[in-house]
Amino acid sequence: MHSHPAEIAATPNRWTGFLAGRLPHFQLQLTRRNCLYALLYALIFLGAWLRVDYILQFNPLDHIWSDPQRHWEQGIEALRDDPMAMTDPVLYQLYIGALGKLTLGEPLLVAFYTALLSLLTPWFWYRFLRELQPSRAIALGGWAALSLLPSWIAIYGYFMQETLLLPLLGAALWSSWRCKRKQNLRSFLLMALVWALAGLTRGIAIPLAAVTCTWLWLLQDDKLRKAVYSLLLLALILGPLAYRAYQKMHIFAPHGVGQLVAIYTRSGNKQINMHYRREGARWNYWFASPSTGEKPLEPLSDWQTARSGTADVTIDIDKGSEDWQGALAKYPLTFSNALWIAKENLLFLFFGRSWPDQNRDRQLDQLNIHARWLWAPLTLLLLAGTAFYWRRLKGERLLPSLLLTWIVVQGLLPIAVNEGRYRKPGEGLLFAQAALLLAARRRREEESGAEKGERNSAHMPTVAALTASGLLLCFGATSAWRHYALAEQMARQGELYLSQLSADYHRQEWGHMGRDRSVEQQPIRIGGHHYAKGLGVHARSETRYRIPAGAKYFHSYFGLDVAGHRGLVEFKVLLDGEEVFSSGPYNNRRETGEILLPLEGASRITLVVDPLGSNRHDHADWAMARFLAKPPETALAELRKND
Repeated sequence: MHSHPAEIAATPNRWTGFLAGRLPHFQLQLTRRNCLYALLYALIFLGAWLRVDYILQFNPLDHIWSDPQRHWEQGIEALRDDPMAMTDPVLYQLYIGALGKLTLGEPLLVAFYTALLSLLTPWFWYRFLRELQPSRAIALGGWAALSLLPSWIAIYGYFMQETLLLPLLGAALWSSWRCKRKQNLRSFLLMALVWALAGLTRGIAIPLAAVTCTWLWLLQDDKLRKAVYSLLLLALILGPLAYRAYQKMHIFAPHGVGQLVAIYTRSGNKQINMHYRREGARWNYWFASPSTGEKPLEPLSDWQTARSGTADVTIDIDKGSEDWQGALAKYPLTFSNALWIAKENLLFLFFGRSWPDQNRDRQLDQLNIHARWLWAPLTLLLLAGTAFYWRRLKGERLLPSLLLTWIVVQGLLPIAVNEGRYRKPGEGLLFAQAALLLAARRRREEESGAEKGERNSAHMPTVAALTASGLLLCFGATSAWRHYALAEQMARQGELYLSQLSADYHRQEWGHMGRDRSVEQQPIRIGGHHYAKGLGVHARSETRYRIPAGAKYFHSYFGLDVAGHRGLVEFKVLLDGEEVFSSGPYNNRRETGEILLPLEGASRITLVVDPLGSNRHDHADWAMARFLAKPPETALAELRKND
């Protein structure tokens, strides 16, 4: 077949015209994509820098007290077999033991390994997001968001189980979706192994593991071999741990003894005192959730838990489960009791401050405190989006099922007194669900665009800008509302307690400042008097506040808390940097001190507690510390009223 020369010459001209028309569009798309990737990688780098810098500033070795102290000591003392060491799951103790052996307690080495674990956490979740949905840009966006998430950064300043649970949970989800893709025996066993490790870190991983492994086992072939080998693997891991628990606690508890938390939850009490006996040895512990001392809805509401009193439980370990069953029977779980626990647990889970990463001296921790307001509306929004896209998520319904499982188990079931810290695994699941819905929406738009002959994609910089604007608006509105509420209270009641305010500056040499609690998070007690309000500190401490409008006087009682009865300190007050009050040496033999200080012309007040010698027992209180519009008629009457 022969072609006319004119036709041959015209053919390249048609292709040239087509390419010339489309090339600018392709170049624009490529430029936008490259800019988006550059932005996301820059955010990831920023998150990595923040994670390393935070740990270098706030090494977890500098905060060996309360739960972090328990975890550290249980890890480095490998042969501890006391009841509390048997209560916690074993894997975090193994991690701390390995960390102690690798570092020998050298702070710089501890910071190195902790920073490495912190950096791996969002990376594991990124690998999961790459398996979850096809878009690399969405996966990178998830990596960037989780790298910058304040609650996933600040927790690494402490030895807490979540620091190991978060990366293990990301690895477990990655191995699960990898197994979903590969569907072979090796990938199934890897998934079972990683989920088992996550479950041995925190119990919340166990129901998530059960749902995931059962779901994928039912969908895949070769069921018999996968079941047999997985059960053998779990037996090899959990069998020795069950024997270990039976030898020391005379009950089967490979994941740790959870009965203590169950009794505490069902009791309705604020504190539980545990008395153990085993072969003539005795141990006494007390435990109270940090949630019972906070107001999770503040400043919108002063709501606090209805828990009160102390549960007193004695366990003879040599009797096996007998005393445990008797203690549980003492607090039967009625329907009304379960509803009450669920209501409080949901409030603590979605609005509670994460403990211990809530130190207001640190900007990132303050951001973490404010960010808690995002999780409830985000959860509702994602649940609504999931319902809307449910039909389109056919084949991708495992993740929303895991999110729902987490909400039901952690939020509704009476297995523990919830804390804001327990929200952290759910935060990762919410980000993953958001990524899944974005991918589903993107597929829908691409299908719609294909029908119209055009591509319609989300403009990621616009989404990022709107998200950032929403966050700033939320934080700004919360801050404005708080200032308005406090100003209204000062005008209406003529008083404002310092525990209601955020300090401009605070630093102390041990623990965290207690708000309406002592530094040990117990009720404030000086001598024989109890106080409902005040600040609990540990010398040396320095706390600075901006004096609110309308405040004419500062009034406070002060002294050593009963937990610091062997201390020796000096209380001081400064106005605009100048010392205006000094108590002189103060020990437990002196009467409760009282100060009423005019504030005329001052803009800032600083409360200082200096140690006089060793500060080992210097637990000090500024009780009923408040700003006043006018002096109280009789301060001594108030003192007796608060007994």
